[in-house]
Amino acid sequence: MPQLSNVDELVLLAIAANSGEAYGVSIHDMLQNAGMQCSLGAVYTSLDRLESKGFVKSELGEASASRGGRRKRVFRAAPRGKNALAKSHEIRLRLQALRGQPT
Repeated sequence: MPQLSNVDELVLLAIAANSGEAYGVSIHDMLQNAGMQCSLGAVYTSLDRLESKGFVKSELGEASASRGGRRKRVFRAAPRGKNALAKSHEIRLRLQALRGQPT
């Protein structure tokens, strides 16, 4: 399974935290609120990459008056993405366990 870059991993975590209601701006806002400085363009680039690798799936939501009748693309983590997050978490835990151990 391909590894996730740091940005892709954080974008995927934001999607998973939003329980299927994640879209570009909400993901960007969540990352900004968590202290990550990134552009909205970087988020959309990551979303495209994650979708092309099968880590996320997207669909168009309902049109809204607040968006001038336009629909927003809503993202959710695919099973492959959830597995990749679990694997990343597992690796981080193993590496943290090694911290402080003599080499």
